[in-house]
Amino acid sequence: MDMNAERLIFGLALLILGIALISISNFPNTSYGALVLIGPFPILVASDYGIAVFLILLAFALLLILQIFRWLR
Repeated sequence: MDMNAERLIFGLALLILGIALISISNFPNTSYGALVLIGPFPILVASDYGIAVFLILLAFALLLILQIFRWLR
């Protein structure tokens, strides 16, 4: 699989932009979360329980979609 440098730089720029937006946020009750899928293993970080549940459901849905696409291929 070929790694495209433009996509890598774009992804890193989005990551840095997201971190910057969270850090300069002036809202006192801001909740945040992050989901990283490394193969079938989800790694998630969340600021509260509701976001964590949402990320777990999102990880499950993404893995299910991945399996469906692999099955159809």
